[in-house]
Amino acid sequence: MRLKFGVDEMTQSTTQSDLIICVDCQSQYILVKRTNQTIFLNVEPSDSVEEVNRKLSAIIQAPVETIRLVGSDQKTPLQAGKSLSELKVEPESSIYWVLSNPDGSWEDVNIQKIDKVEDKQ
Repeated sequence: MRLKFGVDEMTQSTTQSDLIICVDCQSQYILVKRTNQTIFLNVEPSDSVEEVNRKLSAIIQAPVETIRLVGSDQKTPLQAGKSLSELKVEPESSIYWVLSNPDGSWEDVNIQKIDKVEDKQ
């Protein structure tokens, strides 16, 4: 096992047995939601909307061009070319993703509410 420190060393070859400690990283998690799915995505404040789209695309196995990220208001698409920090996306905050419809339009944000399960004792 090798121990690596810092961002520069992470860009070099890394194996599964490497333990990476990133001293200078500002890594954070955001929640990316759609319908009844929530993905905890590891991002950097400097990540652009396009970079977040690529990370999400790799997880959900959908082409990047079919994904649109929407802000916490569930209405406003996140602006391409902007970083998460520029868009004021805070750690552990929620954003949403929608997919394109066959006609080229975008689906609406539709988050399913989960009913509370009551204990019947």
